[in-house]
Amino acid sequence: MPGQIIILMVTALIEKNGKYLVLKRSNKNITNKGRWQFPEGKVRFGENLLKALKREVGEETNLVVVDSKFIGIHSNILKEAHSVFRLFRTVF
Repeated sequence: MPGQIIILMVTALIEKNGKYLVLKRSNKNITNKGRWQFPEGKVRFGENLLKALKREVGEETNLVVVDSKFIGIHSNILKEAHSVFRLFRTVF
């Protein structure tokens, strides 16, 4: 699709004793203000997925990723204003 922006993301499903960590987005965020989500973020150009996962989890939670397992990829399309975004979330 012409004009679409492709975004590669990493998402962390962090589980302990059957409970999963979710974070509430700041009301200062441009999109999805105040919504709940798993720790996640965009992969920087030239960054590998594991490095991005460790960086994002560290930035958002102050936790250190010691062990990770690739679970899968989730893809969806978002339309905002005059832009179309194709998101690829790599889930660990």
